[in-house]
Amino acid sequence: MLLEVISGEDPRDQFSYLPSLHRDLDQIEPSNLRVAFAPTMGYGKVDAPVASVVRKAVSNLGIVFPNIEQIETVCDEAADIFITEFMAGCAARLGALAHSPDELDPVLRAGIERFRARPAQDIADALRYRYRIKEQIAALFQKYDVLITPTAPCVAWKAEEGVPPGHEHATAWSYFTYPFNLTGQPAGTLPCGLTADGMPVGLQIVAPLCREDRLLTVMKASETVISAGFGASIDPRP
Repeated sequence: MLLEVISGEDPRDQFSYLPSLHRDLDQIEPSNLRVAFAPTMGYGKVDAPVASVVRKAVSNLGIVFPNIEQIETVCDEAADIFITEFMAGCAARLGALAHSPDELDPVLRAGIERFRARPAQDIADALRYRYRIKEQIAALFQKYDVLITPTAPCVAWKAEEGVPPGHEHATAWSYFTYPFNLTGQPAGTLPCGLTADGMPVGLQIVAPLCREDRLLTVMKASETVISAGFGASIDPRP
C-alpha cells in the first residue's frame, strides 16, 4: 500500500519516471523463479548460529521455490565505497560537531576523522568503483530472478559495543545489505528463525532494479513458508 502511494510520476521530482506499482502481484508464479542463495556473498563472515538458521529457512523455501541454487559470489566487496559515502555524508552534515568528544558515538567520530584524513584521489577512486559493483550485480540478475542472503551476519549484541563481537576488523560488518544500498536493487528482510539462545535471525531477499512487484511476491510466499516452519521441521521436497 505504501509503495502504491509513493510510486509513479510527480512533477516535483525529476527522477520519478517509474510507473506506479499497480501490477497484480499474484500474476508472478514463485515456482518458476530462478533463485540464487549466497550464504556469504563471497566475502562475508557469518556467525555459525546465524548460518544454521538461514540454511534451514532456505531449505524450507524449496517448497515454493524449487529452483534454488547456491552460489559462492555475488560481487566484489564494496565496503570501502559504502564507508566512504556514508562518512562523507556524516562529515558534511555534522560539521564541527564531529570534533566533539561528548556529542558523538566514539566509533562514528573515529570514522569521520579517518575519512577527513584521506586524500581526495582515494575518495574519487572509491566512488568510481561503485559502477563496477553495479555491473556485477546486473550480470547476476541476468541469470537469476531473485537473490537470497542472510540479512545480518550476527544476532543483536550489547548496545554499549560499537560493532558486533568477532567483526571488529571488518571495514563494514553489514556485509549483505550495503551492496544494494549502493546499487539500488529493492530488498527486504524477513525474520526466519531463532538461534538456540532465542535470538532472531533475518533473511534478506533482493530483486532486480525496479522489480518491487517481484520482491513483494517472493516475500509474501516466503513469509508463509517460514512462519509455518518456526519451531517445526518442514520437508522441503516437492
